[in-house]
Amino acid sequence: MVSIWWVRPSAVNDHDRSLLSASELARMERMGQPADRDRFAAAWSLARRQLGELTGLPPRSLTFSRSCENCAHPSHGRPRLTFAGPQFSLSHSGDRVLLAVCERQRVGADVEQVGRDIDGLRRLVLHPEEPAEIAGMTLLRLWVRKEALLKVTGLRVTQMARLNAAAPPPGVRVWDTAADDGYVAAVATMHSADPPRFARRR
Repeated sequence: MVSIWWVRPSAVNDHDRSLLSASELARMERMGQPADRDRFAAAWSLARRQLGELTGLPPRSLTFSRSCENCAHPSHGRPRLTFAGPQFSLSHSGDRVLLAVCERQRVGADVEQVGRDIDGLRRLVLHPEEPAEIAGMTLLRLWVRKEALLKVTGLRVTQMARLNAAAPPPGVRVWDTAADDGYVAAVATMHSADPPRFARRR
């Protein structure tokens, strides 16, 4: 089962920021734009609150790893808890942050604000067999599906065209996810037939 939470970065407050670790606060402060800092604070405070609730641990005590599972680089892998626990994925765009959590299986999520121009990335996005299969699907919706798939499979953005969103790799499922007007979102999971369920919106 995948649960989804939404939060607006414009609603971030001092209590939200107080949940962040020292390293997260330092990373946030290095961001040049206030909107980027708000999105970061909203995303990680949301993750800490919900994961803390699920694990029964204080949100600020949670520790995360970002080591790459493919090359062991310490900082460019998918974020995950340093102990056995729920799997999660964060994404943000515009004034929305999306958190997807799966108790046991790896999960990937992506949200994008409608209006983003990615037409120049068509060659990066499209699998050779997709153009005929995605009639009626916007390139942006295909993008969020593939971003979700990348987070699940561990592939890089430069490998996006290797993924066919209409025929994901064995054991992988991808769903379009309900989002507010002006946004599109998708969630992907490993070894799960259960569609995502709406959890809570703030």
